[in-house]
Order: sequence, then structure tokens, then C-alpha cells
Amino acid sequence: MLLLVIAGAGAFVFTSCEKAYTCTQKDSVNGTLVNTTIYSYDALTAEEKTDQENLNTFSYVDGNGDQLQRVTTCD
Repeated sequence: MLLLVIAGAGAFVFTSCEKAYTCTQKDSVNGTLVNTTIYSYDALTAEEKTDQENLNTFSYVDGNGDQLQRVTTCD
């Protein structure tokens, strides 16, 4: 009986670290917004949220000299 209670408490702690997030991805060319995409996630940990923001935020200059930028934020 005690083992069941401890296992149940551990599952509660694990799932309580996840929450729903809406992530907004904005693409710009030379400072002009050209596209906005919104993603919804039912459950992300804080680390997964940070990964979404970091992996999907970047800026570079392409072969034509255009500045391409993508910024992702999750709330």
C-alpha cells in the first residue's frame, strides 16, 4: 500500500512540471514581418519550452544580402 502512494506522488510531481504553451514564431526579411505562425502544445516542461524558443530563434544574411530573422516566444 505504501509503495502505491509513493509511486502516485511521484507521477503527480512529474506531470505537474508540464503545462500548456502557445508559441508564436515570427519571420522577418530586412526587418519587415512576412509571416507569423502559432503553435499550441498541451504539455511542455520548462526545458522543452526553452528548447522551442532557442532552436527556433535565429538570424542570418542570405546569398542576396537579405537579413532573415525568426523569433519564437512561448507563453
